[in-house]
Amino acid sequence: MAVVDSELAMRNVNRTAKLERFEQGAQYAAGTFKSTNVQDAIDELAGVTTGAGTGAIADAPFDSTTYGRNNGIWVHVLPLSGGTMTGSLVLQADPSVALGAATKQYVDSHVSGILSDAPSDGTFYGRMNATWVHGLAATGTAITLSGDVAGAGAATIATTLATVNSTVGTYQGITVNAKGLVTSAVNQSYATLASPAFTGTPTAPTPVSTDNSTTIATTAFVQSLTGMPGVVPENSKSANYTTILTDAGKFIYHPASDANARTFTIDSNANVAYILGTVISFVNLSANALTIAITADTMYLAGPGTTGSRTLAQYGCATALKTDTTAWIISGAGLT
Repeated sequence: MAVVDSELAMRNVNRTAKLERFEQGAQYAAGTFKSTNVQDAIDELAGVTTGAGTGAIADAPFDSTTYGRNNGIWVHVLPLSGGTMTGSLVLQADPSVALGAATKQYVDSHVSGILSDAPSDGTFYGRMNATWVHGLAATGTAITLSGDVAGAGAATIATTLATVNSTVGTYQGITVNAKGLVTSAVNQSYATLASPAFTGTPTAPTPVSTDNSTTIATTAFVQSLTGMPGVVPENSKSANYTTILTDAGKFIYHPASDANARTFTIDSNANVAYILGTVISFVNLSANALTIAITADTMYLAGPGTTGSRTLAQYGCATALKTDTTAWIISGAGLT
């Protein structure tokens, strides 16, 4: 700033007021005021600061914005009353007092982890594993479930199940209503599929005597093939008769009460496929002869090997053995 030598010097009309200039002072080329009194010196100094003289500072632009000086030029500044900045404002550090200005990094570090709101789509949401998931309103809302209802807690949700295409009734001790719900059940014991252990007397269909599969063999099936140990089952006939599959292992009996000659015929393999080794016996107690015949297959007489039908006399007993698919051999007492 400009400094005058002394007030007396400025008042002396015969002396010139001298201006001592410092680095921050006005850039006045002559270095001295030309005025010879105080008022003229003031006016002359005003001319230095308004640009009237060489090296004077020009006024700030007149454009309704606020200016300040920086590095010898006019620059936009923000008035204390507030305004709008055109660039980024960088603070020295994060705030340390309650009303201190906050930096972006301070705000980011304090809002991290704040939950975003649930989707706004008209359905209820709850939080599970840090994720919004569909939930159920506690009261007053009709809901449609798309999966199984499971969980635990004290809340109770009243539901009404629709009628399903269910046959109402009781099955194996289990009663089912129209909604497909089990309303009652009787505790029953069932055998497991793997290695079942039965406690009662199980039954099963009796397979045919030629069955060679894994079908359950009933006692009737076993007896039809082997009879009871030491016992040959009897099949008494008082009429002409053609054997059937269950005659395997039996004796066909012509009783004494039948006073007629009869013919008992072993059916062909094409009609009845007896397994190899099948035996059928014939007994005749009637006074009339019994003819033992065969249809399309061949029956050999043991010993001579002749073929054809055979005659069994009264009290005669003969046994036929299947040796091949279509061949039998027969032997016995009273057989010719």
